[in-house]
Amino acid sequence: MNTHDLTVNDWDVAGEDDFAKIPPSYLRGAAGCLLVIDQTRRGTLETALAIQAMLARVSGPIPVLAVLNKADREDARELDPEQVGVM
Repeated sequence: MNTHDLTVNDWDVAGEDDFAKIPPSYLRGAAGCLLVIDQTRRGTLETALAIQAMLARVSGPIPVLAVLNKADREDARELDPEQVGVM
């Protein structure tokens, strides 16, 4: 059985829409990224795409997994999961 060490750094940017305020040091050296997108706010997709672009500039091309939250808010949904599949 193989074992591997994994270090996870969790940076919660608290819904920061101004991604320019995210210090590049948060992203430097990342081997992958999990972006949580608020499906009740269309603008969070654009912010996530901008963060992904910044991440590529800082850390190079790395795997990115996008996750939609607020699944319990179907009535307020502004994003379709198909729209997020482009990441």
